Amino acid sequence: MPDLTYNYIRISSASTPPDFTTFRPNLFANANINNDGYVDYEGFVGSVTSYLPPSAIYSGNGSSPPTTLIDPTKYQFTDNTGKTYQSGIFFSPAINNSGVSVFAGSGFDFASSEATASAPTAIISVLDGAINNVAYSSTPFVTIALDPNKSLNDPSNDVASGSFVSAPGLNDRGTVAYVAGNSDGTSAIYAKSPRGKLTTIASTSGNSPFSDFYLGGLDVGRGQGTFAKFTLPGINNYGWVVFNADLKGGGKGLFASNGRSFKTIVSNTSGSYSYFSLPSINNNGTVAFNAGYTNGREAIIESTNGNLTTIADNSSGSIFKDFKSDVAINNQGDVAFLADLKDGSTAIYSWSADSGFSKVIAVGQALDGSTVTSLFVSHKGLNDHGHVAFDAVLANGGDEVFRAEPGYGLQQNSVLSLDGVSTVGLAIFSIVSYYWRHRKGH
Repeated sequence: MPDLTYNYIRISSASTPPDFTTFRPNLFANANINNDGYVDYEGFVGSVTSYLPPSAIYSGNGSSPPTTLIDPTKYQFTDNTGKTYQSGIFFSPAINNSGVSVFAGSGFDFASSEATASAPTAIISVLDGAINNVAYSSTPFVTIALDPNKSLNDPSNDVASGSFVSAPGLNDRGTVAYVAGNSDGTSAIYAKSPRGKLTTIASTSGNSPFSDFYLGGLDVGRGQGTFAKFTLPGINNYGWVVFNADLKGGGKGLFASNGRSFKTIVSNTSGSYSYFSLPSINNNGTVAFNAGYTNGREAIIESTNGNLTTIADNSSGSIFKDFKSDVAINNQGDVAFLADLKDGSTAIYSWSADSGFSKVIAVGQALDGSTVTSLFVSHKGLNDHGHVAFDAVLANGGDEVFRAEPGYGLQQNSVLSLDGVSTVGLAIFSIVSYYWRHRKGH
């Protein structure tokens, strides 16, 4: 079978110079895709080396200008004291095959010039322009990693703690999975159906084996950013939720639960693993993830019915040096990921049982009238047609979201360019989020 090649469709609007007075986003990232080719993504203001938290979520398919799903003109946060936050950030979107979009958000008090925040958090859904809260924590909450040399699991590394909701996972039935924390220090993973039924998937309370649902990762979208503490649970159409967790008995791992049954995907109780990325799950129950070993080995792994299969690793004879992203998986079991290669290059690759590995896009490749200098792919960046949504930083200063569509034959670099992103009038952000653009790093 011939190697897969790709056409590229630009989803985000054309880049404009940074506008710090009107908060017009000019950087776009964290792309997530559904089977209709619609891509949800974050909008930032800044440069590729210095940027502010995402101020809006957009959606588009490349055939028309993208739609603003939410920005601070469409939504305001109010805490339990009645205080209204005039500004907010919105991040970590997910879109399903029914066109429902969900994402996390947080209000901020921009009067302070210090890098601290006290604000409510929310999971928000949008369908056909209608904005609704899936979960909302009105209690002011702060978690900022003050000392990067301390463990993320060290309570002394938090400014404060309280109730919160995390970034969400979403299935095609409209059920949303998320982590929620309580002021007593316990936390839980919940799944909430469109009709409001709430299922407890896992908890740290009582006799539970879990001590917390930390991921302990770094923002690696551009190799910088704040610490990201909590797992982003993935959920399939049968209600199985996959997540990262630390164990009360020591060690950590990846686990799956539907609220009734529980499965261990992989754990490092033996000490052989150094990290696990965010897991992704498909409707067949196959879980994909990136794992690091204490001996320096790294691997892209699929778990099916308790059996672990290595898709790619950095062992002798492999082209891969290390893996720079979480792993996206579709319902065929195909995966997509970002990797550094031993020849010094960096690229997004896809893999399928039928066609093996295919290079989707590489740093240094011509794209949209410029050259790619940096790439990112989300764990929700692959659909069932093999389309890959990705973020590319370009040599001309652009930072855009694209959809790569596979085919056979000559590589194409045609890109549809669109304009039309809305402007949001706000004061300058002076506070960074305690977690945004939740990424694995190592």
